[in-house]
Amino acid sequence: MITQGNVSSATLTGGTTLTWSHTIATGSNVLYVGFENASALAVNSLTFNGSALTRLVMSSEVWSGYREVWALANPVVTTGDIVITFASSNNAFAGAKDFGSVAISNLSAVTSEGKIVGGAGVTSASFNMITPVDDCMAFYVAEADNGSIVAGTNSVKLANDSLNRRAILDSGSTLGLAGSKTFSFTFTQYSNGGWASVVISPYVPIYAISGEVTLSGTPVQNATVRCIKQSDNTIITQQLTDVNGLYQFSGLDSAELYHLCVEYKTINQLYNSLSYWDIVPLEVI
Repeated sequence: MITQGNVSSATLTGGTTLTWSHTIATGSNVLYVGFENASALAVNSLTFNGSALTRLVMSSEVWSGYREVWALANPVVTTGDIVITFASSNNAFAGAKDFGSVAISNLSAVTSEGKIVGGAGVTSASFNMITPVDDCMAFYVAEADNGSIVAGTNSVKLANDSLNRRAILDSGSTLGLAGSKTFSFTFTQYSNGGWASVVISPYVPIYAISGEVTLSGTPVQNATVRCIKQSDNTIITQQLTDVNGLYQFSGLDSAELYHLCVEYKTINQLYNSLSYWDIVPLEVI
């Protein structure tokens, strides 16, 4: 299941650079940044901790500005600055969130934008998207031309601008089985409509083998554990146990069987365990 990371946001009034701090959560493999560029100006660059993000979706029509969503795969787990540099002085509102277990090979495969047009008395908006696989997430930027935005169906608000008319949202939890999903937001006042730019994040299962190494019932640190694929007897990887004697091999093939062998050296002795065969990796939840 896709894991939830940290959220951050910032606003810019009359400048060319919007900078704010964001902390990547342990286990996250994607950082999303969404923003509305109120002046519809070109973005020269968008980086996190010096690494460039890639634009996934940009609204095709200017309606009080452009809505954009950018992403960075495999960000460093650290606290760093998100920096958006515009071509000239601008007003902007932005938000960011990181996620784990996202299929990074498909980051831009499912994107969309929706225009919700109403009239006097319209106080809600919704749009549909098709999720390609089970347990997706959605990250999007929404705008209402009047009134405060309130998150609706399949939505949770991460941040909003000072007028509460522009918001960064996500689906709040995974979206269940693949298929059509409705996203909605409401306005607290009359509105002529709204816009939303959306990115769907496909889930990729992660399979792993984990365990503990002990000697006479005591956890062993720095024992070497080797993970071997049984079909061709290839050593996939090896690692040292931690201070609690624990190890975990992630990113394994769920269709394969594996066996493990353990070696532990002291100054005077070498210990070798019996190999453990026919191990099936389990999905990390």
